[in-house]
Amino acid sequence: MELKILVQEINSLKNEIDKLRPISPEIERRIMQKFRLDWNYHSNNIEGNKLTYGETKTFLLHGITANGKPLKDHLDIKGHNEALLLLEDIIKEDRNITENFIRELHVLILKEGYYNKSITTSGQIVERKIEVGKYKTQPNHVLTQTGEIHYFANPEETSAKMFDLIEWYKKINKDIKFHPLNTASLFHYKFISIHPFDDGNGRLARILMNLILMQNGYPPVIIKTEKKEDYYRALQAADGGDENLFTEYIGEQLINSLELYLKGAKGENIDEITDVDKQIDLLKAQLNGQKEKKIIDKTQFVKIYQDLAKPLLLKALRKLEKFDELFFSKEILCWRFGGGNPVKSVDEFFKKLDTNIQDNNSTIGEIGFDYKLMEFKKTENVNFETTISLKICFNRYDYLSIYSMPETFSKINISFENPTIKQEDELLIINNVAKYILDKITLKMNEINR
Repeated sequence: MELKILVQEINSLKNEIDKLRPISPEIERRIMQKFRLDWNYHSNNIEGNKLTYGETKTFLLHGITANGKPLKDHLDIKGHNEALLLLEDIIKEDRNITENFIRELHVLILKEGYYNKSITTSGQIVERKIEVGKYKTQPNHVLTQTGEIHYFANPEETSAKMFDLIEWYKKINKDIKFHPLNTASLFHYKFISIHPFDDGNGRLARILMNLILMQNGYPPVIIKTEKKEDYYRALQAADGGDENLFTEYIGEQLINSLELYLKGAKGENIDEITDVDKQIDLLKAQLNGQKEKKIIDKTQFVKIYQDLAKPLLLKALRKLEKFDELFFSKEILCWRFGGGNPVKSVDEFFKKLDTNIQDNNSTIGEIGFDYKLMEFKKTENVNFETTISLKICFNRYDYLSIYSMPETFSKINISFENPTIKQEDELLIINNVAKYILDKITLKMNEINR
């Protein structure tokens, strides 16, 4: 379609959308999620990412990774999605496109350095480290389908060309006679021609192009992977001097986006049959790289009990025994999978607890005691008793928690990866348990002596 006619149709569709504003936030979120899911999948797939549309969506929406697919493919999707989410804040802040900003986006989408194949000026294929957030220091030319080498800017001229690109953008972006479609598409082409980074240039060019469009009130353009040959041909035409052909190609994709946006703004269904699969893949991508929960096994559970839990419980019980002579009787209730019958001594308590630990295969739940003191000796005709509990709760996956009841003070969480307790923390727990009983007795004595 001729560029002039394309611009007229683009303006007409945008006017239709603007007439429907304000659009409810819920509808707006649903429309933009659709664009983001499509954008993540297609932009990465064009660059060779092996995740399917469904796997991409699952990864980003649910964090579930696809079996047998490279970790880097998931990390690329995750970084790209984070960059797209960042665009929403950037647009609200009306942030300018600068070289520093572009480098920040590059770090965001690639995350960290890795090794990749590249072509030297002599045509030799070598493997070298990809540096994120830094302009290339070696040539990054590509081999075309015809076997010829396509040359981008040399490393020595990259910094100057990027400076010129930003200066061109700042000037052209203020020119009201220059349509945002022209600005965005030409920025994309000029950026690709420089190829300033070792890798990620295509994804970054499409992000920056769409940022320009979105800052001017347009939806993002989605270059679909099944149409990537048309995309490449349009870029090649621009290489040959016909930049209008590339702008026309981007304009046609912008019309598709505007039509989808208009459909969503009217409340019509914009979901595709494959969208559920996309969402599943996107969720997997979001969760990828997060630490997986490791279920504590019986051997580890028993070791933590022997090395940490049992010594702590023993020290606390010995401290509480100092109050025994002030009461006629006491009971110790063993906590492990519920209470059970109380015991009368510390030795009996551990005999029962040790047996329970060995005989039961469960590695979750609470270990601990209720220490109940009854029939205070120092008062007449006063029925006074008090109870303190100390619990060590294993949460099955990541850590155990130590806390006391009825008042939870000095609660401490300890990781299963390093199941040790500091001496000062141990003393604090033990002393606070004893102090609870001491305070109860002191309060009762004050009441009696009034």
